Amino acid sequence: MLLHIIIQKFHRTLNRSTPAEGKAGLSAYKAFQKQISAMSEAEKQAYVTGLKETMDGMALVQDVLMLQGMGNEMGDRLAVQAMKSAPGVFEACYERYQRGDYLTFTDSFWQEQSLIEELYEEWEKTAGYGAYLQSVQERGSVLGGIGIFGGTAGGGRGVFLRQEREEKRGGLRRALR
Repeated sequence: MLLHIIIQKFHRTLNRSTPAEGKAGLSAYKAFQKQISAMSEAEKQAYVTGLKETMDGMALVQDVLMLQGMGNEMGDRLAVQAMKSAPGVFEACYERYQRGDYLTFTDSFWQEQSLIEELYEEWEKTAGYGAYLQSVQERGSVLGGIGIFGGTAGGGRGVFLRQEREEKRGGLRRALR
């Protein structure tokens, strides 16, 4: 896996003349939004995960071809090692990579990969957000039942305010005597 990441970074550096070439344009984000607009949350998750798996396969093919293209023994050995790290992926993805029909939202491998990575990372961040909010509400309910955290009904600040008032009254009574 580390080899795969290093190869990708190296290849990006060689093939990019400007940093913007690796970023997808606004039209790609709009196309993605249009694609998922009628999907349920479960369908969106399956769709984004499928896009990520497809791009991971295409990235492996890209890496292997680049290594083989080096035309030396080291490149050939690294290509074999990359294929062994994900058995059957190269063979399963090679023809689709050659056709280029995996490019759904952009016209370049690097833009598509950048977009899909970003979308997948965002999906991972937000996928568990509903459960997180639910746990916060549950903890709030539990803590609300504890006197020092609850409102006036459960004691809490109301208890402290009553104590302060009683202390002031007691002090005032003593002063008036």
